[in-house]
Amino acid sequence: MKKLDSILLIDDDKITIYLQKTLVESMDICQHVFVCKNGLEALHFLATRHEAGESFPDLILVDLNLPVLDGFDFLEAYKGSGYHLQYTTLVYVLTTSRNPRDVERVEQLGIAPYLTKPLVEDNLWHMYEDCSEQKHRMRQQRMADAR
Repeated sequence: MKKLDSILLIDDDKITIYLQKTLVESMDICQHVFVCKNGLEALHFLATRHEAGESFPDLILVDLNLPVLDGFDFLEAYKGSGYHLQYTTLVYVLTTSRNPRDVERVEQLGIAPYLTKPLVEDNLWHMYEDCSEQKHRMRQQRMADAR
């Protein structure tokens, strides 16, 4: 099993972060787990990696209810940056909200599936598989473009 390079968790709840990191580490599916406490911190983290030419996380899990810059604003800024077109990163909303308006608003952005907490092994395994497939498709596309 080829590990993902990294996962970015965007959440301000210490217990949630601990549980998510513990699950990721116990499944041994990635090399690095990064944590940002709000959307603004995450955007700075991603911009720094982009500017430095460093790899982007393979997977981003973002909560909606965050201080400073919430998950909705993060998703809008992420989409507006064009990162979703440049990198194979998959973004998932992972939140406690079951509000139909929240689900609809995330779906309108069209860049992140909506999951409710807690993060469970089955969901994380599917995310891992989706990331692996996405990377494989991108490699194939680059090879085809090079011909």
